[in-house]
Amino acid sequence: MSRFRTYHEHDDSPAPMVDGGMRGVNMRVAPELLPEQFAAEAVNMRFRFGVPETRLGHMVLPWNNKISSGNINAWSSVRGVGVFDDPRTGQQFVLIAANDTVFYTVEQNTPVEMNLPDQAVIDTDVWFTQAFDRVVMHRGANRETLVMNQLGTGWEYISQSGDDDESDGTIPIPNASRSVFFQNRLWIPNDQDDVAFSDIGDYTRYTILQEFRVNRGSSDRLLAIVPFNETTLIAFKEQSVWALTNIYGDLSAAQLTLLTGQFGCVAPNSIAQVGRDLWFLSQLGVMSIRQTEENRLQSVVRPVSEAIDPLIKRINWRHVANASAAYWDSRYYLAVPLDDAEVQGPELAQGAIYDLDETYTVQGLTAGATYFVELGASEASMDNGAQNLTNSGYFTAQGTTVTLHHTVGLVVTASLRRVTRGVNNAVLVFDFLNNAWAGHDETPGRDFARLFIARHQAVRRMFSYGSDGWVVLLEEDYEDADPFPQADLEVTAIPEDGDTLQVNGGTLITADSGLGNNTPTLWAVSESIDFCRTTLYGGNTNLSGYDTNLPFPWSAPNTQVVKLSTGVRFLSTNGVLPAIATTGSWATITERITLPIAAILVTRAYQSPGRMMAKWGHVWIDVQTWLPSLTITAVKPGVGESTTLVEAETRDRTKFDRPHHRADHDLTNVNDDFEDPFRQDYSVTLDGVGGSDGLILQDGVTLSHHQERRLAFKLNERERMVQLRIENSTGRVRVMGINIEGAPQPENERSHV
Repeated sequence: MSRFRTYHEHDDSPAPMVDGGMRGVNMRVAPELLPEQFAAEAVNMRFRFGVPETRLGHMVLPWNNKISSGNINAWSSVRGVGVFDDPRTGQQFVLIAANDTVFYTVEQNTPVEMNLPDQAVIDTDVWFTQAFDRVVMHRGANRETLVMNQLGTGWEYISQSGDDDESDGTIPIPNASRSVFFQNRLWIPNDQDDVAFSDIGDYTRYTILQEFRVNRGSSDRLLAIVPFNETTLIAFKEQSVWALTNIYGDLSAAQLTLLTGQFGCVAPNSIAQVGRDLWFLSQLGVMSIRQTEENRLQSVVRPVSEAIDPLIKRINWRHVANASAAYWDSRYYLAVPLDDAEVQGPELAQGAIYDLDETYTVQGLTAGATYFVELGASEASMDNGAQNLTNSGYFTAQGTTVTLHHTVGLVVTASLRRVTRGVNNAVLVFDFLNNAWAGHDETPGRDFARLFIARHQAVRRMFSYGSDGWVVLLEEDYEDADPFPQADLEVTAIPEDGDTLQVNGGTLITADSGLGNNTPTLWAVSESIDFCRTTLYGGNTNLSGYDTNLPFPWSAPNTQVVKLSTGVRFLSTNGVLPAIATTGSWATITERITLPIAAILVTRAYQSPGRMMAKWGHVWIDVQTWLPSLTITAVKPGVGESTTLVEAETRDRTKFDRPHHRADHDLTNVNDDFEDPFRQDYSVTLDGVGGSDGLILQDGVTLSHHQERRLAFKLNERERMVQLRIENSTGRVRVMGINIEGAPQPENERSHV
């Protein structure tokens, strides 16, 4: 009888690997070396309760935006936002520098324009600082500082108190980009190296001899000063950080100390107080200034962003100066410019149809704005005014239209989008309760010029504004407010005589089969007309239509039009959903005011003990979902090697899994069975999309129900390790737990005595 035993793969029992909860993301460590509770990557996810789930979305609150004729509009430009806590009333007001002036607003009220003094303009970024019961507004080094003594009286130039006699050594308030109110004095970074501060209780008087020189004469520019504790200010320069200590009384005991000369601050708005520490963005990543137990200040040389170093390396340092941070809900949020530091607007061409003369004119462009065109398989070139483009790339619009030329086919395959460049297009998030990074957030079409904190419904909330002019509330809704709302008009039949169409209160046009193009408010309609391409859009110059080059175009104010194969898409140019009014039964209208949040979670790499090859078998993933579209992929070590386990799987809100023969749920809830168990999906859309129109509440409807289920797969893969990539493109997903089995596999059969 042989004393040798041969090991075969079936001798090794599968070893289960489990992730029952996750704290956050670590992108620096190799995926196979990550411990339990850490993911390799996350986009638009949160881990607050140990469960990775889709973040909450952005919401537009009317009173923080421009209200005109009853409509909510984006500001044409936002130069700065501040908060004024009125000590007289205890009420908080948000100050918004926008549309070349300043407004104040409070919840549930229309923004009120404030008076500006003669010749005062708001043409640069501004900074608001509350000092006592008034607010100072800095407009940069080349503009005089203004003050608001009372909301009702507006803004004034600042006059030095007393007799304005500078012989006593005092000077008026310097022009500056920012300031801070501390110890009853207004402190102002002044010039390249100086910190100027006012007399106690008097923000108008500054003394030349009372200026600190912070490393004077170097090329290290002073960016900001920030309170650290009751007696300390931190001065942030580009290449160094300094502490101004013993700030009290007559300042006779004040001292200036260098904390570090190894790094400085690259973006003044990235500084945020987080507990007892100050976090800020430096050349090395996110750094920290902290106070030790011995009450000493120290700079932490090791970046606190070490775990997301791959993201830090993606920062576009050419545009990093406008990075912005806020501390809210025990999280540090940092808006940064990643990669190309740009956001793109909605699609203006792809999917449209060409006119009969083999051209497609894209209308509604803004002359002087930047766009990106990607010519497709059907396009030979594009005319931009006198410029003919034969290759894909960026271009500056020479006028309000461009014309695509195609070689084959009738469908436009080119992509054309407006581009905003040099902006914060991502937000990095650190959760202090989990002591881990949660990855980063991205929102198509939206950038984050500034994050700020203000009260909403009596609690502190986080807001943002961007280049699109919208001020939005963050972390609130299940979807993001769409910066470019749209309404699609689909033509389903030829209009009958007398049917009408009107968009945004523009031209009211009426169908009349007996008339041609001699009357701009009448359609010439007949069975033989390609209605979408000619009458409605105006592609045939023999008929009046939307085309502004035609003799009798009809108007659709505040929209940009994309011609589709079945109708026309009206894209908002002012952030307001286009209002399409029709009579007759020739068209259907589909509106979109929000965008789904696309969430991505990439797990750690699961591997067998000893890093041996393994035979990977069963995978179980427990998820809770709300209106999902779920794709799960098993990622293997080889380049581009992966196996799709499920792709774009949705759930039906009308179907019950148990019992299988149960009748479908009526989305109006007429049967009062909304809360009954075992339905596939409990999502509700209150705008009527998806069939929730006319919802009857009956005994109650819970809008936030997430349905749980277990997904089971079998891999049958022989690999050293396996990662799971979980993507959800609509609604919400929570990953409750992961269990994967792998049986260690020897490279060859082995024998031993």
